[in-house]
Amino acid sequence: MKEGVGPLDNRVTNARKEMIRSYNEQEAELRDKLNKELAESDHKNKITKGLKAPSRSLKSLAEDWAPLGQPIPQVLVAPPSRLLEDEDRPIAQRALNQELEKLRIRNASLDQEVKTLQNKLLGNNEQFSRLANGNRGTEIQERLLNEIEYLKRAPVSQFRTGSGNYDVDVLRKERNQLREENRRLN
Repeated sequence: MKEGVGPLDNRVTNARKEMIRSYNEQEAELRDKLNKELAESDHKNKITKGLKAPSRSLKSLAEDWAPLGQPIPQVLVAPPSRLLEDEDRPIAQRALNQELEKLRIRNASLDQEVKTLQNKLLGNNEQFSRLANGNRGTEIQERLLNEIEYLKRAPVSQFRTGSGNYDVDVLRKERNQLREENRRLN
């Protein structure tokens, strides 16, 4: 009899499969319920947003038609109440909003890092251009031209990796890169 194969192992395997199946069913039910609640919340938000404009116009009409010499009712004078959307939203939606806020803060910090790196890069480019414009720049150009001339005299490779001519291909690529760099320097 093989080890690990027996009635007890089959029961454990079956129990595990049953547990996974029940978890998957429960997860599907909860997802459906969450989706329904989110749809209902969206519907209520649309209704609330739709009522904002008519309520403002009703408030202005009521203020215009209020009797002279009488105090205006508190409802018309009070600033708009704080939206109760946060209290009506499901916990999942509040958690999503918190996560969204965290991501906004992270994006802002990443944007700041990008700006810092761009400034460093610009500083490095300025240093390189200063070096290129100085005496060292002419030395670099001469060296590049010498290497380009050397590579021009090298035979053209007709073979690829695995042959002795592969190095020539690599040198040719380097030559082309050096040409590009030389054009950028000029």
